Amino acid sequence: MKTSKEIGLHGSYTIPIAGLSDGDHSYDFRLDDQFFAFFQNPDILGGDVRVAVKVEKSSNSLVAFLNFFGTIRISCDFCLEEFNFPIKVSESIPYTLGMKPTNNDDIQTLPKDTVELDLTQDLYDIVVLEIPIQKQHPKDESGNPTCDLTMLELLKKYIIE
Repeated sequence: MKTSKEIGLHGSYTIPIAGLSDGDHSYDFRLDDQFFAFFQNPDILGGDVRVAVKVEKSSNSLVAFLNFFGTIRISCDFCLEEFNFPIKVSESIPYTLGMKPTNNDDIQTLPKDTVELDLTQDLYDIVVLEIPIQKQHPKDESGNPTCDLTMLELLKKYIIE
C-alpha cells in the first residue's frame, strides 16, 4: 500500500484524525500528473482529478465519502493516441477505530491511536477501477469514432478478416 510519504508528498492525501471532533468534516484533494507518475502504471499517462472528501466521524468509527471529478490521460487501444478519459465516481470507505481486525472486507480497521488517515492508495485504486478494459476514444455526437483517422485507415488496410 502506497502512502503520501512514499510519494514525497507527505500530508498531501492525509486526513488528521487525532483530536478530530465527532461530526462532518470536508477536505479537497487534487490528483495530478505527479500523483499518477508515482504508481508507474503504464495505462495512466497523467491526469487532473479533484476529490471532494466528507468524513463523518463518531467515537469509534468514521466513514469517508469520496467524490471524484476530472480526467485521466490514457492511450486508445485502437489508434494508440492519448486522450482524456472522464472520471466521475462516488465511493465511501467505512473505518472502525481501536477494534481488532474483523473478517469483514468492507470495513477497514484502524488502531485507536491512529494520528492520520492516509488515503493515497485508496484514491489511486478507485481511479484505476474506473478504467475500462477496452480503452477507446469516445464517439462524437453522430456515433462516429474520434480516433486518429490516419491510424484507422491503416488498420483497415492491413487487418485480415
